[in-house]
Amino acid sequence: MRAPGRPSSQRGLVMAMTGEQISQLLSSLKVSDTAALQLACELYRAHDAEPLDMDIESAPDGAFAYHLKTDSITRRLGDCALLNGALERGRGVVMGPAHKDLRCSHRSCGFSVCPVALAACFALHEALLPQSEIPLLAEAEGRRARRTRAGRQFVEKWEALTVDSERALHLLVSERENDFAGMVVADDDSYRADFVSDVADLLATLGKIERGSVRKVRAMSLINQVDQEKFTFISTGDENLRPRTLYVIDRLGDFVSFNRADLIKDYVIERLGRIVDDRYVLLVGTRAELMRFAGLSSAFHFTYELNRIELGYMTPDRVFDHYLEDLDQPLRDEALRDATFRDRFCSFVAFNADALPFKGRELADYLAKGSNAAGRLDLPRSRYQSSSLEEMLDEIVGLDDVKETVRRLERFALFRKTAEARGAKLPPANFHMLFTGNPGTGKTTVARMVATMLYKIGITRQNVFKEVTAKDLIGEYVGSTAPKTAAVVGEAMGGVLFIDEAYALAGGKGELSGADYGAEAVAELIKAMEDRRDELVVIFAGYEKEMSDFIETNPGISSRIGYKFRFADYSTDELLQIFRRDLAVAGFDYDGDAIDPVLRETFDYHRRFRSFGNGRFVGTLVQKALVKHSNRAAQGVVAPEDTMRLSLEDVPTRQELFDIQDWQPRPARELLAPLVGMAELKEKISELERVVSFHESGNRSGLRMPPMNLNMVFTGNPGTGKTTVARIIGQVLYNVGVVPTNRFVEVEAKDLTSSLVGGSSRAVEERLKAAAGGVLFIDEAYALLETSAGAEVIAQLVKAMEDHKGELSVMFAGYEAEMRRFIDLNPGLASRIGYTFHFEDYGTDELEEIFERKMTSYGFALSDEARAATREIFRYFHNVERFGNGRFVDKVVQEVIARRSEGSSDDPAAIGAGDVPSIESLCKTVSVPVLSPDDAFSDESLRRVAIHEMGHATCRLGLVGETNIMVVTVEREASGSLGYVQHKASATDMPTAVYFENRIAELMGGMAAEHLYYGDYSAGNSSDLRMATTLARDYVARYGMSPAGYVQYVDDASAGSGRTELVDLPREVRDEMNRVMGEAFSRAQETIKAHRETFDRLVEVLLAERTISGERIMALWSELSGKEGDAR
Repeated sequence: MRAPGRPSSQRGLVMAMTGEQISQLLSSLKVSDTAALQLACELYRAHDAEPLDMDIESAPDGAFAYHLKTDSITRRLGDCALLNGALERGRGVVMGPAHKDLRCSHRSCGFSVCPVALAACFALHEALLPQSEIPLLAEAEGRRARRTRAGRQFVEKWEALTVDSERALHLLVSERENDFAGMVVADDDSYRADFVSDVADLLATLGKIERGSVRKVRAMSLINQVDQEKFTFISTGDENLRPRTLYVIDRLGDFVSFNRADLIKDYVIERLGRIVDDRYVLLVGTRAELMRFAGLSSAFHFTYELNRIELGYMTPDRVFDHYLEDLDQPLRDEALRDATFRDRFCSFVAFNADALPFKGRELADYLAKGSNAAGRLDLPRSRYQSSSLEEMLDEIVGLDDVKETVRRLERFALFRKTAEARGAKLPPANFHMLFTGNPGTGKTTVARMVATMLYKIGITRQNVFKEVTAKDLIGEYVGSTAPKTAAVVGEAMGGVLFIDEAYALAGGKGELSGADYGAEAVAELIKAMEDRRDELVVIFAGYEKEMSDFIETNPGISSRIGYKFRFADYSTDELLQIFRRDLAVAGFDYDGDAIDPVLRETFDYHRRFRSFGNGRFVGTLVQKALVKHSNRAAQGVVAPEDTMRLSLEDVPTRQELFDIQDWQPRPARELLAPLVGMAELKEKISELERVVSFHESGNRSGLRMPPMNLNMVFTGNPGTGKTTVARIIGQVLYNVGVVPTNRFVEVEAKDLTSSLVGGSSRAVEERLKAAAGGVLFIDEAYALLETSAGAEVIAQLVKAMEDHKGELSVMFAGYEAEMRRFIDLNPGLASRIGYTFHFEDYGTDELEEIFERKMTSYGFALSDEARAATREIFRYFHNVERFGNGRFVDKVVQEVIARRSEGSSDDPAAIGAGDVPSIESLCKTVSVPVLSPDDAFSDESLRRVAIHEMGHATCRLGLVGETNIMVVTVEREASGSLGYVQHKASATDMPTAVYFENRIAELMGGMAAEHLYYGDYSAGNSSDLRMATTLARDYVARYGMSPAGYVQYVDDASAGSGRTELVDLPREVRDEMNRVMGEAFSRAQETIKAHRETFDRLVEVLLAERTISGERIMALWSELSGKEGDAR
């Protein structure tokens, strides 16, 4: 039969043979290549090779053309010339009677018989001689039937003896698979040997390995089988294991623990991850061994773990049958007569299977020997007794709700274990838990108890309790969190993972988004909780509110929590009970009548603080009481009969409980008395003391006083005493009892930030922990605004200020303007600040007093000349911006002592004028730019300054009729100032329009005076203009006092913060401000003109005396203005 031609894109061959010739060929053909025969049969059965009704160019008469339809089977032909284009497409491939061996002449073919030609012969024989038998095909079909039967029997047998292993079993019997890599979980030896033997027989029957080609090796031996120079396996000479061989690899734990020859070990791991091409590997071991081994390479998950075969145990009924066989006859008869014994025996074996020393047949033998030796049907003690749980719970004081929840958990676990042992198919259980409560309430203790219970019941496979905190799960760099969390999970696998302070995984955003790292850890935990819930129990623990927020923001965790435990704080009675128990355990007794009331008062006081340690606090108290008792006993003040009995003298005080060494039990006034100046500030602190004292007395008398807001802001320049006063306030808070300790932790903003992932959060956490129950003092706090981690730190501080309200005082300190901006930009902070204290710069007299006190405390005596010289120094420098205040005094002290060391006086303690450094020399050593007395300055400039400063004073006196001026001076100072007017501090509760108008005119008085006398004004007016502009802005745009209208453009908040710039105001507002200031300027000039003679006289007095006090100015004004009036 001739067929039409076929296109070159088709893949096939031409058979130029008659039916008789094909029949003869198939009858005489010897096929030793079973793989080729099997593939030919598959092609034939799938009709993958079929005749074409196409003409073949130059084909002989009677030729049949065949082509391959699909790729489903033909991919297994490998490098076939029919497929890769190596043979000419136009002519096809011709096989005739001369090709009796059906061998392909192309050198790339790996078959001894062409599977396609053989399949074509089967198809032609069927078409041309449909009634004739094909012995070769019948033999192949018989072999196929035997293989199918062997595979079916293998699956039927081992599906009943394995757990969730159907996929791997079907892969083993598939004739289409020519490799296999799987793991065999065998926690006991009941079926291990039988399974390995059956797999070897199956693979040999399927023709995948040679019969007997089984190599049982220890994992460590694979390292020795590697050529360390060529990095190949010695047995094969290449990078693969021996083909057509089953490798059974055990003792995996030794391989995992091996720490030498890392390159060779890594090579073996890499090659075991690539099992292909007629290679077969079974990893055999316990679940723990296999999980540890699988963790060596991510590739193992896609090979061995997916092909996991978990061998079951011998059923309790089969164990019982073997047990009966091994019993002595009398006992066997007794067991058969007792209708309940079989059930009791099977329940015992099922429940205790993984706790008994033997499995399967060996277990039956072990139990039978025990019964035979005892002469009765006795069974060992069960792995778990409910009485043991009650014994553990009895040791815990209180926590009745927690105990009942533990009992419910126990009842469910026992029911589940027993039901599963009897063949029940229960849905997966959720044993993950949430423990909430304050520190010291027994969370860790109960968690350990639950872990022990779950292990003894058999819910968990290992008695593992891995305790970590959230920070143990977070990595230090990008990509390290997931592996770190996975490693911790791996260590806890088979047991319980307890995560304390778990809420920290939901921390605030940081410079490297710490919360994202926490989310990465949470994601890894959720995966383990879901994928490995039969192998792992996770317990999350922490404060109730924080844990509630954490669970709510992580629904993936919330949905996987099976049990929730709430640990309430201990009551005073329960704390007393814990004290008695702990003391009794130590072998001591105590005088309850004398001590119990003191302990009740102590517990009642400390219980109200969130930082109270509950049981831990009692433990500390017991320990310190025993130490105090032992010290008294060593001193011989304890009678021999009272050696093991505590008395009232042994109860530690508040100070002893917290190791407080520098306690100063004095009122605020006494603590503040040594400080120079600060009269107003001292009064405010005394007022604070009265408030907190009332609050504390209310708490002690039973009133439900709200928590106090003890957070504070200290503003002022360096050296003004902020840190010293903060320490005193901390001492006052402790003395009153409003905070439990006098801890004072001093840090700067830079101490709270870090460039490491989560570093800032940890730094803040450490400082807060150190300051718990006391004071956290943060100097230069505004610097947090300058760091990328600042927002995270501030958020963490705000949370702590709220959570620990009433027991922690966070004090922020720094320059006034910077601190105002810092607080204004953080509303969360502003609303939590209870007190603000401003520290004024010290005046000349105060600086001099500080200096003299310091020198006197060191034992030095100052002469009058030395006092005068140092006073001149402080007068000269005290107005320099940020000159150092008290720190500048320390510098002067240091310089004086240094110069005294060079002197020759017989009395080293005597300080004279020669020991005081000159102002010129100090100008060269201070750290800020200053004006030196050596700098030139004309008399005319001095007169101009006097006219300017007296312009302010005259306007004040002329418009108001009195003055709040303390001093007017034209003394040159280091600040660069050639003169100034110093006012008394005053506040106006309800400033009126007249107040604003007079005050603006007073500020414009200096400029007005200069303009009257010189026709212009100097650049020294900037500060006057700045203050006048602010007042004019408030007059017009804040208070609506101007005739221009009532619209408020500036609110109180923005006015106080200085955030409103003039350019932000409408032009008409600015024009009105300018009009107001112009009118004030004119009023100032008119006032000075009206008192011209008095003004001129005051200027001359000021130039002569250089400095005039406010009282003297007032007296001169009254005298001179009176004369001026008489003259008129």
